Amino acid sequence: MALHDLVGLLELNLAGNSIISLDDGIFRNLISLEILNFENNQLLDVPTENLMHTKNLRSLDLSRNLIEFVRNDSFESLKHLSALKITGNVINELDQRAFDGLLELRTLNLADNNLTLVRVDY
Repeated sequence: MALHDLVGLLELNLAGNSIISLDDGIFRNLISLEILNFENNQLLDVPTENLMHTKNLRSLDLSRNLIEFVRNDSFESLKHLSALKITGNVINELDQRAFDGLLELRTLNLADNNLTLVRVDY
């Protein structure tokens, strides 16, 4: 696995490729990763299973992919995430608790999607 020994890696930029999906556990050893950029790929879903290994992630860019839906558990392991950019996808719906647990989130950008309704749950 190409990323296996990169335990000290802080930033990974995979922008502008044709990534559709990721092998399970590809980020398992990237314990120091703080910045991850998937901009301009062809992801159909938030790569939740792989993101669970990036517990120190501070910034995540999933812009300009083909993501349609953000589930409740999509970002649950990213407790230290402060910036999330999901612009230019085809998101038409967010689960009501899609961003629960992101207590350190300071920037959320959902521009240029297909959202028709944003619910508030009290």
